[in-house]
Amino acid sequence: MEKYCDFIKFSKKNIFNKKFQQNYNIENANKVVISSRIRLARNLANYPFPLNCSHEQAMNILENLLLVTKYLEKSTVNNFKKKFPYFFMIGNLQESDYKTLLYNYLISNHSAGNKNSQAVFINNDKNFSLMINEEDHFRIQYFLPGLQFKKIWSSINKFDDYLMSLVHFAYDKEFGFVTSSLANTGTGMRCSAMVHLIGLSLTGKMKCVKKAAKELSMTIRGICGEGSKNYGYIFQISNKGSVGETEKQIIERCEKFIKILNDYEINARNQLLVEENALITDKIARAYGILKNCYTIKEGESFELLSLLRLGCSYGMIEKLKIHDIDCFLRQIQTFSGADNEQAIDIVRAEHIINLLNTQ
Repeated sequence: MEKYCDFIKFSKKNIFNKKFQQNYNIENANKVVISSRIRLARNLANYPFPLNCSHEQAMNILENLLLVTKYLEKSTVNNFKKKFPYFFMIGNLQESDYKTLLYNYLISNHSAGNKNSQAVFINNDKNFSLMINEEDHFRIQYFLPGLQFKKIWSSINKFDDYLMSLVHFAYDKEFGFVTSSLANTGTGMRCSAMVHLIGLSLTGKMKCVKKAAKELSMTIRGICGEGSKNYGYIFQISNKGSVGETEKQIIERCEKFIKILNDYEINARNQLLVEENALITDKIARAYGILKNCYTIKEGESFELLSLLRLGCSYGMIEKLKIHDIDCFLRQIQTFSGADNEQAIDIVRAEHIINLLNTQ
């Protein structure tokens, strides 16, 4: 698989800026929101859901979509092949390539069942994918850095409308789009944002956040969505259910909650800076030292330490290293080739992180 982020060059000199407290304004720092995504679930009429499909039916669905993409290739407006040059059969992927797609959020953790009939189309920018025969027949998703739901919706809605003009999706006049999960029935929309809530986590306020999310029909999950682990104080926040709301209402509800959450996280980071300055500075410095010199490191520990580095970048403590760089690290370090056991993978992970931090 092609690498998703270029290696960044860093300077070994003046890596820590001791005067950061004097010129740092957290309000102008990089965003708490790492990325935002909209995913649409769609199913073909007259076919059972993927988990109930026979292999023959699932392959028939795949073949139908391939015919649609051939039509799109001939369209001068859409030019599907040019926009979506990457096509993978999930069952043919190496484990490392599968994880690369998963941790870059191009496929989801639900790619269970018969992977031999599952496939994915990916665009040139590697932020727009069309998944086939996952939990639903089609899952269309698009993500961008920061909080950009409206921009995402503008693009994904056009793509969805064009697909609807070519295929017959399962739709009920009363309930909306029919999906395999009742939580997605209605608009079939899932709005989600990847957020770094290290301030709220370290100040012990995540229980309040989870309670508020539940009351506002929002869901908080791990870094790769449902069923995934929470690493590095990074959470995926999304709407819970989509029946009875329009797409616009769901977007506005999610955006409002995440903006409020962003403000609380900024306040929590300010609190750490004022009340626990020495402690948090020490944590960040130790994280940098371990990552720069480790021989072996587990995935969970690498996330925790990179999360602290990300906080350090937001404080302006670490020169020549940007939050975007850390976000790239968090995706890259999860997938490796050439290692045949867990211990070897931990060694390769450590080497990879050191090389990234030492690159000039």
